Amino acid sequence: MPELDTSWMHDEDFLWQAAGELLLALGVAEHDVAGLPELRRTVARLDGPLDGDRRLADGTRPPLSDAELAEVKGCLEVAGRLGLPVAEQALKGLEVEGISLETLGVEPLTAQLLLLNLRAAMEDPSWQSMNEAELEAYAEEWTGHEAANLFITPTEPRTGEVKRMVEVVRRMPRTTVVRIAKVWNPLALRGVITVLLGMLRRADPGSTAGTAGGPWAAASETERAAADSQRHDSDNLFLRTSAQMVGLGMDLPTEAVPRVRRLIAERDAAGEALEPDGELSLRQLQPRSVSPEAVGYGDWSGVNRP
Repeated sequence: MPELDTSWMHDEDFLWQAAGELLLALGVAEHDVAGLPELRRTVARLDGPLDGDRRLADGTRPPLSDAELAEVKGCLEVAGRLGLPVAEQALKGLEVEGISLETLGVEPLTAQLLLLNLRAAMEDPSWQSMNEAELEAYAEEWTGHEAANLFITPTEPRTGEVKRMVEVVRRMPRTTVVRIAKVWNPLALRGVITVLLGMLRRADPGSTAGTAGGPWAAASETERAAADSQRHDSDNLFLRTSAQMVGLGMDLPTEAVPRVRRLIAERDAAGEALEPDGELSLRQLQPRSVSPEAVGYGDWSGVNRP
């Protein structure tokens, strides 16, 4: 099967545009998404004084000058003002859509606590007058534990969860989705998302701190390799089948057809059958009005798909 083109991963303009479109699809307020360009510029400004390549002979980072510290504080204020509302709404949107953070490799309670702590920390004006050491200690006190335990080994998607992900993705402009996934058909998108989630789970199985149990926690290396191979075969086969269904010209071996039919039947029985291409759910038919002028970047006209 031909490899997907991943050049979009290195196109920062496209990535920020796609992030905004995904946030809109999750129900984040348009005026908050419109702040992403300024947030991007703010993050870029932080790269200067906080550049990880700036090191002294002993390997430590040189202290910030007064001007650099003032710039960092200004950037943190802007990032908090713009980023926190977006993150809070995105978490709420995922909850409303029935998409679990665990499936994406994020511990939900830790994520909620981290946002609450960040909100409380940003609203306390005392940090604006702190020196560099005090500011670092303040940040560690408020967010250190949660940040260190935020990411977990992703879990298997729950029944119907991949279908719900597809519904969200198809609220994004078609051109964006096709550039990333190379498909638009719901069944094919389901196959792509299934494969990507599988890759996420297998990226570093069982090694994430703070993960209790999980499918990889007690598995031996041999069992791990066998399970990985089996899942890869299943995911790869399903993706090839989906691609063939939408006419991408990927021939499926005749001997694999019974297995494909059984696989699709099993997944449909689990409640993840997708509507045919072109049939939108009632939620997808809700009108959206997003103008390029309102957000200031990217091509947003595709939010209202034809």
